[in-house]
Amino acid sequence: MSLLSAVVPRSVKSTVKKLPVVKNWRDAKAFALRYDDIVGSVYDPKLIQPVEELDIAEIEINRNCNINCVMCNTSLSQRPQFNMDLELFEHIVKLTKSQAKGITALHTIGEPLMNNNLPQYLEILRKHDVHIKLSTNALILHKRLDLILQYTDIIEEVRFSIDGASKETYELIRRGGNWERLITNMEEFRERSHEGTAFRRVKIGSIVSQDVQHEMGYHLKFWSRYAPMEHIDLNLVSGLSPDNSYFLTRSILKNHIVPWPPCYMLFGSSLHILNDGRATACCRDYNGDLTYGNIKEKSPKELLNCDNVLELRRQHLENRIPEKSLCANCFCVDPKVSALFKLFVAGLVRRYSDNWNVEKMQTRFDEFFKMFSEGIPDRERFSTLIRG
Repeated sequence: MSLLSAVVPRSVKSTVKKLPVVKNWRDAKAFALRYDDIVGSVYDPKLIQPVEELDIAEIEINRNCNINCVMCNTSLSQRPQFNMDLELFEHIVKLTKSQAKGITALHTIGEPLMNNNLPQYLEILRKHDVHIKLSTNALILHKRLDLILQYTDIIEEVRFSIDGASKETYELIRRGGNWERLITNMEEFRERSHEGTAFRRVKIGSIVSQDVQHEMGYHLKFWSRYAPMEHIDLNLVSGLSPDNSYFLTRSILKNHIVPWPPCYMLFGSSLHILNDGRATACCRDYNGDLTYGNIKEKSPKELLNCDNVLELRRQHLENRIPEKSLCANCFCVDPKVSALFKLFVAGLVRRYSDNWNVEKMQTRFDEFFKMFSEGIPDRERFSTLIRG
C-alpha cells in the first residue's frame, strides 16, 4: 500500500477522481489507449468458430417493411413474404434458451411491428424466458405501443431506426416515412414509457452520409429527448443493399471505401434465421443467396460449422467469391475508420453531453470528416477532435 493510499480517505480519493480536470485526464488516457487498439488491430478470421459463443442473433418473423429507405432498398428482396410459423418460432426460441445466449432480435430486413402474430410471438418468448432486442422504424408504433408495454419484462432493448433530424432530411432517406407521424409516436412513447425507463435500454440507430452530415451536432441534441445521448448510435453508411448506388455516391469518406469480405458476420458465432428457418451468413440476405442449412433439420451447433458455411468462409479467405454472389459487390468504409468514428462520437458525448453546443459540436464533426479525407490521423492529431 502506498503512503498516499494509507493517509488519504477513500471518500476523498473518490471525490478527487470526479473533479473535471482529473476526469478529463482519465478519459483522455482511455481514449488514447482505445485509439491504439483500433489502429493496431489485425483482423484474423478463423475457419472454425467457437460453439461456446453461439448466438442466435436474429429470428426473422416477417420480411416485409412499410418503408423503402434509400440505403436499404428492401423492395429489392425477392424472397417469399410470409410470417414465420408459430411452431417453428417456438422451436427456435427453445434453442435460443438452451443452446445460445437467451436473447435475440425479431428482424433481418423487415419491420416486426407489422406482423399480425406479434402478440403470439411475444407470449412464446415470455413462456421460455427469452429476451429480445426490438428494432423498429416507429412509424406504426401507435398501433403497437399498448402491446409492447405489456412485455417490458422480456424486451431488453428498444431500438428506433431513424435518420435525419429534420423533416426534409428524414423523408429524403426514409422513403415512405412521415415526419409528423414519427414525432407524434416518439412523444407518445416517451410519455407512456416514463421517458423510456419502462425498458432496460432505449437506443436510436442512425446512418451517417452526405445527406445528414450537415446536421450531426443537432441530430444528437434533438434525439436525446427520446434516448440518452450515449445511446444514440451513429454509423457511417455501408453497403447494406444489393444496389450499392446510395452508399457509393453519398458516402462521406469515399477514400476509405473497401470491399467488406472477409465479413465479420460470416466469421462469427452468430446465426441469422430467415422466416422459413434457413440459416444465412448475412443479416441482409435479400434473396436467400447465402443460406447454408435449416434450423428445422440441424441444431445451432451443427449449423455453425457445417460444410456449407465452411465453404462460404473458404471463399472469403481464399479470395474466390463467385462473381454473382452478394458478397462480391459488398463494400463498407474501412472498419478501422468506422471504429474511430464511433470512438470520436463517444468521446464527444462523454465530455460535452451536459453542455452540448450544437454549432461547436457540428464544427467537430466537420473537422473529423476533413481530417479523415486526408487519411487516418495519428493519435495526437485525432485527440484534438475531442480536446478542442
